Amino acid sequence: MMKQYAHIMYVVPDLVAGQRFALGAWLIAPGRTTFVEATQQPGALCLGGASHERLAQRLLERVDSIKDVSDRGIALGLGQYARLSPALEIPADVDSPERWLREHVLPRHAPSTRSRPVRRRDAEGMRFFRTRNVDQLVKHRFDAQAYWKQQASLPWGSQARATHWVDGGERLLLLEPVVVRDDRTELNQIVARLMALQLAVDHLGVADSHRVAAYVVQGGPAGKRAHVLGALREGACGVWDTAQPREADALVDAVRQVAALHPSFVLA
Repeated sequence: MMKQYAHIMYVVPDLVAGQRFALGAWLIAPGRTTFVEATQQPGALCLGGASHERLAQRLLERVDSIKDVSDRGIALGLGQYARLSPALEIPADVDSPERWLREHVLPRHAPSTRSRPVRRRDAEGMRFFRTRNVDQLVKHRFDAQAYWKQQASLPWGSQARATHWVDGGERLLLLEPVVVRDDRTELNQIVARLMALQLAVDHLGVADSHRVAAYVVQGGPAGKRAHVLGALREGACGVWDTAQPREADALVDAVRQVAALHPSFVLA
């Protein structure tokens, strides 16, 4: 059987920020090339405005004109705002590559979870810190625009938020907890939030003193963990996997070290 490949196609609405959003995938099979559109498309809020949403729609409207599925062909046909991923090989045992791409690779609407409780990321993250006796050092809800009020505007300021953070005075640890589950939309939102935070600290020139990172709590489908960690490491600034004892210890040490720098810190 001839191998089949796919290239994910992204829109990059802000070339300076460089953040990308998947619109679909080009399926390269023997004798045919097909564009498979994602069942869930990024909206204006996710993309950073209505004009960016219109840009994504224009790209989708023009995919039929593409004859050369390559970086050069996409650039010539769709312009600099469209990008391709490296080739992704379709598993040989997949009967329907289009369905496999829609269900396992591209963004899609998450199935209803009303029949079962949802593991809240903030609660799961704090549960980890409580088990390590450092929860009193971790704060809730960091908003970059509110924290740095003297800045009239920060890049991607509306997304530059962290669920948890540690205040060390002149040094901050900005953290985003991650629960392993089959929710690509949530994962993309987490990566976007981390990238927005990193852009904010870079813009302020404080990247050397403020650290932005994700930490993945224990649990969830074993087969999904590697995928989640890979996506975070590709798009985020740093990742701790708390299922690994050494990484869990390193996260706790980082929390303690940053908290101890605050002038009002008192050792319990």
